[in-house]
Amino acid sequence: MSEARIVNVEAFDGDCFGVTLSSGHTILLELGGRARELSFAALIERGVFDKPQTDGERIFWQDGPAFTVTEILAMVAQGGGDLQASVSKNKEASTPAKKNAHDIVINTPVVIILGLLFSAGAAAFVIGLKKLKTSK
Repeated sequence: MSEARIVNVEAFDGDCFGVTLSSGHTILLELGGRARELSFAALIERGVFDKPQTDGERIFWQDGPAFTVTEILAMVAQGGGDLQASVSKNKEASTPAKKNAHDIVINTPVVIILGLLFSAGAAAFVIGLKKLKTSK
C-alpha cells in the first residue's frame, strides 16, 4: 500500500496551514508555539513563514524546517502536543485510493464530528417544527 502524498499546502491565518493529501483529506496544521523556535523565527523574520512548499512527500520552507507526511500524520494521531492538527475530507480533491491505516485514523474524528452536526441539525429541525405547530 502506498502512503498518501501531499498535493497542496497553503497558509491560512497566523500559524495555520492547510495540507491537502492525495486521499482528499485536508489537515489543518497549527504550528503555534513552534514560532518561537529559531528555525521558525528566522522564517518569520525573512517574511517566508506563510510560503511553505511541497514536493509531495513533505512540506518544507527553503533553508528551513520540513515535515514529512508520516510526521504530519503522527501529529494528527497524537493530537498534536505542541502542534495542533485536525483533519477534514475535501470531496472535490478526492481521488480513488486504496484504504490504509492512515485513512482509519483520519476518518474517525471526521465521522464523529459529522455525527454530532447531524444530531444538532435534526434536533433544531424538530424544535422548529414544534414551534411552528404551537404558533398556529
